Amino acid sequence: MSKMADLVNINEKKGFPRTYRHNVFIRTFATLTGFFCVFYAFWYIFNQIDAETPGFKKAVPFIILFFGINSLLRNLFGLNSVKILKKGVKFCYILRKSVFIEWDKIKSIKFKDGKIKNFLITYDKSGIEKVFELSINFPNMLEIINSVAQMRPDAEYDEFLNNVVVWDKEEAAEIKSDGE
Repeated sequence: MSKMADLVNINEKKGFPRTYRHNVFIRTFATLTGFFCVFYAFWYIFNQIDAETPGFKKAVPFIILFFGINSLLRNLFGLNSVKILKKGVKFCYILRKSVFIEWDKIKSIKFKDGKIKNFLITYDKSGIEKVFELSINFPNMLEIINSVAQMRPDAEYDEFLNNVVVWDKEEAAEIKSDGE
């Protein structure tokens, strides 16, 4: 049997395609609250502030404006959903272009430990090596990383991921050897 046929069989067993996303209610509520905060801050600045307004009341709408814009940017331009498909993995956003990475294009996955913890997925796109940063705070991140590792067992993983990823290496090696 070919490697692709084995991948299709695994896909059917594991319930592919699978979608992981932020809670829609929370995402919608946070976005609407951000819009409301920005609208209210501008309304307050242009209708309630004059020359005699105390300094504290002048500063508060700008603080509200900052948090409202921050909430909007995070919710509208941040990662919204991850789709594990038969051909690859698709990272979807609300107001940004989606990123699709085919399984055979993934070269390595590494954990970046710093101020912001990310998984770095290195892949080949039209002969150019690119790196996709996947934030660790996305829901069900370990399950997503395990799914990617299972579908791309011969990619390079760092020491952290070799200890974290839980998949049957013998089964993956069998799939790889049958396909070659």
